[in-house]
Amino acid sequence: MISVLITFALAFLGYVLLCVDVVLHASRRPLRLLTLAMVLVVVVHVSMVWGLRFGWSLEMALIKGWTGFVAFHVALVILIAASIVAEPWSGRLLVIAFPIITLGAVVASFKYDFVAIYRWPLIVVALATIIIGLSAWRSGRRGDKQLAPDSAEG
Repeated sequence: MISVLITFALAFLGYVLLCVDVVLHASRRPLRLLTLAMVLVVVVHVSMVWGLRFGWSLEMALIKGWTGFVAFHVALVILIAASIVAEPWSGRLLVIAFPIITLGAVVASFKYDFVAIYRWPLIVVALATIIIGLSAWRSGRRGDKQLAPDSAEG
């Protein structure tokens, strides 16, 4: 049971790190080290799920269906790619992965008792990320408009 606790505590930690990373990218202050740390935590979590829950068996991994399996693994590939590519693609990939992971994690927290404890923390962190991230992104866009030369004066 302790292995389940550690496995999914790492999942939540990885999610929080992803959310902070998304907000920093929206604020135009990306930290490559944070992206790398987040991916490391997520890869350890996924490895623990594969080893401890599925016994490294694809058949066991697919027992609950293809949808979650494909969604989470596509998101994993996107996160790994985000840790490798340069900006601005790194940030774009994180923004693509965020809703996939958020939807999958929130659905799982309602579907499975062993992760139900993370339900409200996930929802609060997701909403905070959306609100703060959009606010930061909008502020950055307004700043760009203020810095742009006035075309009427040209």
